[in-house]
Amino acid sequence: MTTNIYRSLCFVCALLLSSHSIATDGITSINIPQSDYNGHLNYKDYGTGKHVKIPMRFSIYQSSDGLNLIVDKIFTDPGYEVYSLSVINLDLENNTVIETTFDKNQSQKQSFEILSFAYVGPKKWTLIRRALRQDNNQDAIIVITESVTGTEFRSETRVDYLATTVNENLKRNWVSANLVSE
Repeated sequence: MTTNIYRSLCFVCALLLSSHSIATDGITSINIPQSDYNGHLNYKDYGTGKHVKIPMRFSIYQSSDGLNLIVDKIFTDPGYEVYSLSVINLDLENNTVIETTFDKNQSQKQSFEILSFAYVGPKKWTLIRRALRQDNNQDAIIVITESVTGTEFRSETRVDYLATTVNENLKRNWVSANLVSE
């Protein structure tokens, strides 16, 4: 019961955050319908070095101004479910993405530079974003590529650690999912 109340409060906060408007010059035609997906999250466990694949489901909602996405994720880790709620604020005019994520009893805000945004229509788009931040307690360049093609959603996070001279371009995690409903 407590989890449901907390998730409801987070969803209300996400709706409030998504109502914040940014400049809309040239991007009024973006339309991403409410969609539900089932798939898997794949990641490398730093503790064991092994790749892990866990089931996940998520929903994407677009704010009324068309500039914010609310992403509600549920990961099924062995023995329990992990809930995550994000507001993704697209500011194409300034080439930035601000993502506010609500997990457990905290929220985290992250800024990304948009490297590329291709929008053909509600069922065909790709967003590539980059940030300099810590990953596994090391300074790194993080590049996230997210795309929808028809009924498939794909997301991939790559990391390149700055302390090395080699461009590792490591695949940190990736998601593959299929549309359940719109």
